[in-house]
Amino acid sequence: MSKEVLNQWKIMSIEDILLPNDKGVIIGQGWSPQCENYPSLAEDEWGVLKTTAIQPGLYLDGENKKLPVNLEPRIQHEVKPGDLLMTCAGPRNRCGVACLVKKTRRRLLISGKMYRFRINGEYAIPEYVEAFLLSHKAWKEIDKMKTGISDSGLNLTHDRFKKLLIPIPSIFLQRRIVSKIEELFSELDKGVEQLKTAQQQLKTYRQAVLKWAFEGRLTNKSIKDGELPEGWEWVKLKDLATDITDGDHQAPPKSDNGIPFITISDIDKSTNKIDFSNTFKVSLGYFSSLKNNRKPQIGDILFTVTGSFGIPIFIDFVKEFCFQRHIGLIRPVESVNRKWLYFLLQSPLIFSQAKDMATGTAQKTVSLNSLRNFDIPFCCAAEQLRIVNAVEYRLSIADSLQTSVDESLRKADSLRQSILKNAFEGKLAVGDKVETISKTYKAVPLERKVLAAKIIYLLHDDRNFGLTKFQKLLYLVENFAEVSYETNFIQETAGPYDKEFTTAFRREMQEKDWLREEQKGRITKFISGDNIDSLINDYGKYFREKSAKVDFIIQQLKGKSTHEAELIATLYAVWNNRLIKKRSIKVDLLVEDFFNWSPKKKEEFQQEEVMSTFKWMKKSAAQGCSLVISINGEVKNVPAKDLLSQVSEIREEAVDRQ
Repeated sequence: MSKEVLNQWKIMSIEDILLPNDKGVIIGQGWSPQCENYPSLAEDEWGVLKTTAIQPGLYLDGENKKLPVNLEPRIQHEVKPGDLLMTCAGPRNRCGVACLVKKTRRRLLISGKMYRFRINGEYAIPEYVEAFLLSHKAWKEIDKMKTGISDSGLNLTHDRFKKLLIPIPSIFLQRRIVSKIEELFSELDKGVEQLKTAQQQLKTYRQAVLKWAFEGRLTNKSIKDGELPEGWEWVKLKDLATDITDGDHQAPPKSDNGIPFITISDIDKSTNKIDFSNTFKVSLGYFSSLKNNRKPQIGDILFTVTGSFGIPIFIDFVKEFCFQRHIGLIRPVESVNRKWLYFLLQSPLIFSQAKDMATGTAQKTVSLNSLRNFDIPFCCAAEQLRIVNAVEYRLSIADSLQTSVDESLRKADSLRQSILKNAFEGKLAVGDKVETISKTYKAVPLERKVLAAKIIYLLHDDRNFGLTKFQKLLYLVENFAEVSYETNFIQETAGPYDKEFTTAFRREMQEKDWLREEQKGRITKFISGDNIDSLINDYGKYFREKSAKVDFIIQQLKGKSTHEAELIATLYAVWNNRLIKKRSIKVDLLVEDFFNWSPKKKEEFQQEEVMSTFKWMKKSAAQGCSLVISINGEVKNVPAKDLLSQVSEIREEAVDRQ
């Protein structure tokens, strides 16, 4: 972006762009009464938000605690759509987290551990401010403002936070920046979702490997359900250990220096490892006074028994430390393979027993007696070694895949921050002339705006209909209905996309209150504005003769997912491109063109679903309607007779395949 445009930005403190409430307060703080230990689930019950309701850029109204009926709600703290919320107390990574409330149920109050503020529309839009608060630049500045003696409990005061500086361009440019961020984040979120699915699949695979291992299926060919392999027997865990005990039941005296004292919060559940970086210490004298079976040795296995119970930790290192009573210690007999027992304690067989035997209400606990009496499928030492080798081989593959997934997720986080960094350095909006965009865009025919608004109006209640599906529907409708005006669809990752029109239309529809936008999860939804009728009333004037074709396409895609709409629009485009260029149309060639459209197509679609969609689309083509294709600015007409001859060719090929 040019220096001239950047010079139009202002640097303002956050307090200067906030809107005072009716009492003149610009940063409100909530109330933290003693609540029930369960959430308010119905809108006729008051609840108080937990800090976990505020995630980076995401508001979760289900994260609340029910307000006792004997307490009068302080309704001035009720959260409303349009509020920006920020945590102001907690661990370092949870203090200063912000989100915009786009939608919320009624009767929820902000707590004393969070701030609530609203944006003065004269200076900024809340979506822009939220995006800035999510940026690394803002997070670094906010982090410097936190006070407290320990990273586990910090505070962010009003006086410090309100001095935060924020770059403020024009409202128009803010909307452009937010729109671009949403567009890029939407693509990024698709990839992240796939990576998280892969994470879950790897977790399931690990559990399946451990289940098979201790049913004997990894090392024995023929196993009957419910029976142990030959030579195996059921024993109790206490039969395989010299000691099964737990930590000291008395709270130990803390020391500035000394021996690490481990609690469950120091155990990483995802890796089954101990994090020694933030443990508190006990004196050497206290440690020396402990019995030997409460001092972990190499080869021991720890096992959490309270709260987050069922997590084994293999001690394969030499280090002096002790642990709390919520953790058990298992010291195997010499004849037992330690790795075999460690893998067994991670298996679904053991966790299901722990779950069944755990007692208590607030914190479930597996008693030492229950732990000692876990049922164990015992086998000989040679079989134990074979199981360890088989499990390690399979889990090493999963570990390698997990490393790749984790690295990709880290890159996604870095990319997200890179997008935000560019946004607030003025590099994200398209072109140096972004402030004068109305002069650089071609005039958009009124009938095109009418058609776009009509499509949105007719599908606003379709739960899958959002910005991406709208773009694909607009392309299909305009081509199928043979509109006379010029379009400028280009080849984007998610299919044909007229970026120039979509951006200009979204800006104008909000300025003239034809339509509004609302973010619901990953979908940008449309809401009718007060002036929508003034636009769509002209629909009959422009599209009376084409309304049947418009309605046909809308009905065909109503209820279909964004994924399906992307598939249909892209397949339609590659099909028409072949017709226009008079190239051979065969099923295999269309599928090849589809997957060559973008590298992401191979990641998101299966060949079978492309084939199935093509068969569905042939019915539409056989109606004899002329098709129009507009890619890279070119408008092309394909006569119906040419289309039908190509359809016949495809149909004959399909018959040959059968």
